[in-house]
Amino acid sequence: MQLHLDHQTGLADLYRLGESATSWSLDTAATQRVQVAWQRLMQHLETDGAAIYGLHTHFGHNLSTRVPIQDWQTHQEALLRYLCVGIGPSLPERVVRRALRLQCHKMGLGYSGLHPLTFQKLLELADAPNLPAVPSLGSLGASGDLIPMAHAVQPIFEELKPQGPRDVLALINTNAMMASLAVDIWHDLTALQTKVTYGWLLHAEGLGWKKQGFGHAGWQAGNQFSPAQRRWFDNVQAWQTALQNQRDAGTEGPAVLQERYSIRCAPQIFLDIEDNLQFAGEKIQREALKLADNPVVLEEGVWHGGLFYTAALASAAELMQNAIVRLADLMDRQILLTVTPETNHGLPENLSTAEPGNHVKGLHQLTSAILQKIKGMSLPACLLSFSCESNNQDVVPASMSSLQLVKESCDLLQEVARIHRFIGERAFRQRQGQPLPPELNLSQFSNFRLD
Repeated sequence: MQLHLDHQTGLADLYRLGESATSWSLDTAATQRVQVAWQRLMQHLETDGAAIYGLHTHFGHNLSTRVPIQDWQTHQEALLRYLCVGIGPSLPERVVRRALRLQCHKMGLGYSGLHPLTFQKLLELADAPNLPAVPSLGSLGASGDLIPMAHAVQPIFEELKPQGPRDVLALINTNAMMASLAVDIWHDLTALQTKVTYGWLLHAEGLGWKKQGFGHAGWQAGNQFSPAQRRWFDNVQAWQTALQNQRDAGTEGPAVLQERYSIRCAPQIFLDIEDNLQFAGEKIQREALKLADNPVVLEEGVWHGGLFYTAALASAAELMQNAIVRLADLMDRQILLTVTPETNHGLPENLSTAEPGNHVKGLHQLTSAILQKIKGMSLPACLLSFSCESNNQDVVPASMSSLQLVKESCDLLQEVARIHRFIGERAFRQRQGQPLPPELNLSQFSNFRLD
């Protein structure tokens, strides 16, 4: 089924947009809007006489240096040349492809003055079988993804000289690469939150906490759940029933009145994270699909408003990083309860077996080490901001840097969740006195995968 890209496109479809095989389309009027915006730009140049940033001027702090308008082609080529200086590991191809397709949508809104032929080349590049390598380091997250997007669109201008005076600037002065990376992270993190929830149930069942601890009626009493929270509860109810059907009669632990907070209050943590991730997703969706450029071409003139600014993506990054830290911390505490004789209600210390060394003490130490690193990467985006480029960019959202830290943290959280699930599965079986299946022996941990 073809994916139609417009302001209503949801996050699941935006994620699919990064796959090369995804068939997608724009509004049929997009090409016409590009043509109209191009004509308006040229008309403003001929009749208004007002200076336009990037056409009559150099860029950023250097805008006071004027450029003869007849030199626009050389000016655009020089802009691309001096920005293709990124370093670091390449961004995933799906992030680059999604960014190019999002940029097609943004150009198709008809406010950037892109030349129609350049727009067609952008459409072709977005579906090309081979995309350019785009270095991950270089974006300040302020005046668009200048350096990453310069690398991404460079193939267009290797084949075709700039056809209009805004061709290069319009394609790089955007949030498309940041928004694309944010879509990837959000997709991975929301899926991971679901896996961590199931792991929590395994640990709770392994500890032997009785069914009433998760009674639906108790949580529902006097509560108002958001749609995201209701979906979470429905999943928990189904998983809990399935686990209890697997549990042998009489294998509960002692009748503990109140478990520690990391078990008993975990639903409140998960429910808050569900709402925060929902809010972060809404921000990401809007940023991915909205116009992001400066200046923009309107019927009444050219407007210099700085629509490339990405404060919402920085906020989304902070919400996602907050979720990652809380989930990692929660899993670390749950593992500690499960491996400690004073708190695990009769399970073997470190979930050991008769085989020497076949226990999980080292895995808990590994979890704590990963948690330390995640916490160390959890500065709010606002603390990454500082004046840049001769103070021209005197308050930057630092959204790309923040998102890259969130991406690294999310990858580490995946490892914590894998350890958490491995230990939870062992505890669940050891509570029932069952022999461990081979895949839950410590020697097989490196092959263990989250479902």
